[in-house]
Amino acid sequence: MFYEVKCKKCGEEETIIADINEGPGSPVCSKCGGKMTQDFSKISIRIPEHMQAGTDAISPTAMGQQMK
Repeated sequence: MFYEVKCKKCGEEETIIADINEGPGSPVCSKCGGKMTQDFSKISIRIPEHMQAGTDAISPTAMGQQMK
């Protein structure tokens, strides 16, 4: 998972790649050594290609109609 973090001191932004169970940890700014915190204004989710809907995907509406 990608975590966007921002330094409280200088505002430097970095991306940390870590397991979802571990979280971003307690990162330290590489520029000034200040404490970095997660920047929740930049949350994103990457869906692996094999899980993305293709042209053969069934919409929830169509699926409900097929169940009748």
